[in-house]
Amino acid sequence: MELFKNIFEGLHRAYGTFKEEDQDENGKKKGKAYIIKAPVTDQLWEDHLSGKASLGIIPIRDDSKCCWGCIDVDSYTLDHKQIVDKLNEYKIRILLSLLIMLLVIFAIFYRGISGIASIEVIFVGLLFSIVSLLHTSWAILKIKKLQ
Repeated sequence: MELFKNIFEGLHRAYGTFKEEDQDENGKKKGKAYIIKAPVTDQLWEDHLSGKASLGIIPIRDDSKCCWGCIDVDSYTLDHKQIVDKLNEYKIRILLSLLIMLLVIFAIFYRGISGIASIEVIFVGLLFSIVSLLHTSWAILKIKKLQ
């Protein structure tokens, strides 16, 4: 339980819960979601992890920081492994694009590149990064449409 509490650390003074009322033909549960303004206790965690009750940890803490996030996929026919693999592939592309942008900025402002060389660095480096980010964003939107 402590592992889950550490991974999904969030707001300690309130939590979400879900009261199931029905289920549709696709297996999606129907019901009402509530926010309870009460401390998150170990008993709530135990009930959730044993399948007895729903517990929705609010990821934004009192210090306005967020340590985790999630994606709610309501389509039950998706190949989740394929989506995770694609997102990991695009995450690497985003990181590389941002790294190239930082290198371009470093080269211009901290290494003193000026004149035609700076225009070339800006054009080639930033253009590549922007195109890569646009392609990655497009691909992520395409993955979302698979839902």
